[in-house]
Amino acid sequence: MKNVKSSAFGKIILKRLVDMEKNQKWLAEAIGTNQTRIYDYISCRCAPSARVLYKIATVLELDCNVLLAAISCEESKKVS
Repeated sequence: MKNVKSSAFGKIILKRLVDMEKNQKWLAEAIGTNQTRIYDYISCRCAPSARVLYKIATVLELDCNVLLAAISCEESKKVS
């Protein structure tokens, strides 16, 4: 897995991928996007839409609320 400067959201995703012994390419294919987009989410370059957030949570068997809270935390840091 690439060494990525990750956001709180990204850290959750990366940890779960490691736990599942999967990689960003696998996640991208599983949710129907490309690996660059996954990298962008993890590095906080952009936030996933609600639909994509749900897909990620479903595929990684995570709680959407946890992911949403992580994204919200990152967004509030940008505003401060």
